Amino acid sequence: MADVTIKPEKFAQTVGEILKEHRDLTDKALHTAVDRTAKETVSTTKRGAPVKTGRYKKGWNSQKTTDNGRGGYGRTVYKRK
Repeated sequence: MADVTIKPEKFAQTVGEILKEHRDLTDKALHTAVDRTAKETVSTTKRGAPVKTGRYKKGWNSQKTTDNGRGGYGRTVYKRK
């Protein structure tokens, strides 16, 4: 991290900007990890599913279920009807 000189009257604003940047990076990493995990789970489930007609196996998917903008993000793996 670079050394930065901050005037006292700009301290709160600068710290806020740094924290926002950190939050954005953390959110991006969280989204990537959740998406990758959901994709791997769907793939593993399909691979292990019984294949009589193939319909059950093909029916697995995931969808975004939570994204409240405050760090909450989730995906649900489900079987389509």
